[in-house]
Amino acid sequence: MLPAEGDAVTLRAHQIDLRTGVYRAIANGHDAVLAQAPTGFGKTHMMAAIGLLYPWAKIHIVTKSVQVAQRAIRDLVKFLPNVGQVGGGKKRMGDRVTLFTAASIEYSDGDADFVLCDEVHELMADSYANPLSQIYRDSRNFG
Repeated sequence: MLPAEGDAVTLRAHQIDLRTGVYRAIANGHDAVLAQAPTGFGKTHMMAAIGLLYPWAKIHIVTKSVQVAQRAIRDLVKFLPNVGQVGGGKKRMGDRVTLFTAASIEYSDGDADFVLCDEVHELMADSYANPLSQIYRDSRNFG
């Protein structure tokens, strides 16, 4: 069951339109999507929904900020079991979903079906973008 209006999340019209477009792009097999969404949009809920839509998929989530990582973990575990965290003083891989801080991305084996980057604009510095592009060569990447 997906997080939906009236359930765990209340969506506004513009959120429904953008989310629908992102879900459609992923479902139609696009290898990469970049969506611009404001603070409070519910990006973490979208990540959880992708995990629910693709129960077979190995998912790595990457963000620069330890605070964003901690907040995302708190939200993700409401929908997905055994979410791992690598970075921010933790080094535990999840069964299927693992959140990495960008500073700890070298611990990833690159074996992911989907890579979901949160606050992707913060990951565009060469020190993050280069390792990301080297580690995740065969995944479908979304920001």
